[in-house]
Amino acid sequence: MTYPTTPSYLYTFSVPTPFPVGPVNLYLAEGEPLTLLDAGPRYDPARKALTEALAERGYRVADLQRLILTHAHPDHCGLAAELVRESGAEVMAHAETDLICLYQPQRRLLLSGDHLLRDISSNPLVEPPAPGQTERPRRLVEYMAQLRRVAEMDIALTLPGHGPPITDHRALIRERLAFHEKRARHILETMGDEALTTHEIVSQLFSGLDPINHFLAISEVIGHLQWLEVEGRVTRREQGGVARWRGKTRY
Repeated sequence: MTYPTTPSYLYTFSVPTPFPVGPVNLYLAEGEPLTLLDAGPRYDPARKALTEALAERGYRVADLQRLILTHAHPDHCGLAAELVRESGAEVMAHAETDLICLYQPQRRLLLSGDHLLRDISSNPLVEPPAPGQTERPRRLVEYMAQLRRVAEMDIALTLPGHGPPITDHRALIRERLAFHEKRARHILETMGDEALTTHEIVSQLFSGLDPINHFLAISEVIGHLQWLEVEGRVTRREQGGVARWRGKTRY
């Protein structure tokens, strides 16, 4: 499958995943070096779909020369080690901030990975502090800043990690920023006059979550609390290793 507005040298296909997010988009840049953007999950149906997609263009896995990974989620990098073992392909990824986008200004083309998706709101995951650091990364804060940066870029076509192409990135970014502002206000309203832990806030916002979705909910709440803290709308106090959050005007 190739989208009508996709550059002719870039072959677009999707492979299935075992995750609720559904299929993941992979991109094959033909020419020298033969380059694959993302690898798909370590999942037999994905492995089969990838092999068949390459064969449709006259290639084998062994022909791959470069593998670019947009980020370390298992639906995007799960097969990476296998592909490299079979092909010897060079691997390129970001060593520090994890997620990357690829931008071609001459073509006004952005390959966005999971940074910008039309039908899914990205949820930056909570992470432990980096080695030598005491504060955990503020991934949602960074994500919001990068959304604003992408909104300033001249882009005609965005090819995402999931779902269809995006042709109006600025309108979509406005929606995403508004969504996060609405979620932040909801968290503030949920907190009321109380000083609450993250788990207490999650339990008031969500119910009946399985372990995976509970972790996603914790990531979402912590991310928005960190954003509110940066904006001066909440304060955080720690006691006995437990952080409690409260609307700043209520302290």
